[in-house]
Amino acid sequence: MIRRKRKVNNEESIASIEVFGGVFALLLVLYVIMNIFSSSRLEERLDELSNNGEYKISWGEHGDGYVVLAYPDSIFIIENGSFIPHNNICKKGSSFYRYATSVYEGDQKQIIFAILDNGVETMRIARDCLQSIYPKKKVSIGWMIIDDQTMKSIKINDIPYYLEE
Repeated sequence: MIRRKRKVNNEESIASIEVFGGVFALLLVLYVIMNIFSSSRLEERLDELSNNGEYKISWGEHGDGYVVLAYPDSIFIIENGSFIPHNNICKKGSSFYRYATSVYEGDQKQIIFAILDNGVETMRIARDCLQSIYPKKKVSIGWMIIDDQTMKSIKINDIPYYLEE
């Protein structure tokens, strides 16, 4: 009789472990499915947020600024990922020329130069180029100095979407 009770108790404990394991496995599968759907929806939302002007800093009613990195020997346009050597900045078909004309089409827009070490000369070339593109229009630019520590803390591919807001 005691053996029979132990056998029944063992069978009941094995059954409860099987039920618990089955429920755990189902919850794990449900978690993976929910994670897949939520991550794909998050990617859709981020894609909706990214558009032209993704790397734009807004000052409310006062205008927008588009960030361009000024290196000693080139300019890097973050939005399209193009490096333009300083001797090709103002050529009529260059990426900077096209980018500048698209930025300054609207009112209260400007290019903000993030100047790295020894990039002031390249920024000056780009500024002079903007003045030659728009000789009769007031063209506004902004600039800021970026050091090595700032560049280490900002990964170019990971510039956040909230810069647009």
